[in-house]
Amino acid sequence: MHFLLLALAVLTPAQLLEQGEEHLKQEKYQQALNDFSEVLKSEPENVPANLGRARALMGLGDGPKAVGPARLVCEQQPENLEAWMVLGDAYSHENTQDFPRAAEAYQKVLDLDPKNRRAGLRLARALSFKKEVERAIGVLEGILKHHPEDVLVLVKLAESYFAIRKLDRAGELLGRAQKLAPDSPEVRRVADQISSRRAYNFWVPIIAVIAFPLIYLLVRFMRKGRVPKVPES
Repeated sequence: MHFLLLALAVLTPAQLLEQGEEHLKQEKYQQALNDFSEVLKSEPENVPANLGRARALMGLGDGPKAVGPARLVCEQQPENLEAWMVLGDAYSHENTQDFPRAAEAYQKVLDLDPKNRRAGLRLARALSFKKEVERAIGVLEGILKHHPEDVLVLVKLAESYFAIRKLDRAGELLGRAQKLAPDSPEVRRVADQISSRRAYNFWVPIIAVIAFPLIYLLVRFMRKGRVPKVPES
């Protein structure tokens, strides 16, 4: 512990930031948090340190606490795309799950950069959690125009159309994804879902047509069996 404090004392803020980013890459989140926190002691509004601190906190499972430093940077630099992305990630973190605010943050990124694939995918996810699937589809369609051969966008869009039972559009999009990545497990998963739903849609009406007359005849037969016979005089 004494050695760690000594090491921190001799590093400049720039060195600490570099070390913190390296710790983030290695998923050493506590060490990264120590690095960024040390910078913030002397420079509390340092942008990279605040964003790094937010990422480290999320890595440690503390999404709610990550909101503060990310929001601080957004207030300081409202044009900072990465700050809005980190804020959205903090709000949508599994231990925060504030999807309305996450959607607002990701939407801000798209307002600044309509072609931003990462923001579009995450906004669509947040909207889906809000049960706003139609709006999520609109976002993904917009991203697809800028990234027409992006397999993940195609799959997520197909999955969204599948959710509202627009199977033809879902199948078309998935067909494009299959041509681009035929061995993708994610593509196969959604393809199986669509195939199962199509089979269900095909067989249920047929079964109903066959079963309904049989049920009707069975009910009539059972009712006849309950009618008491008139005794012969």
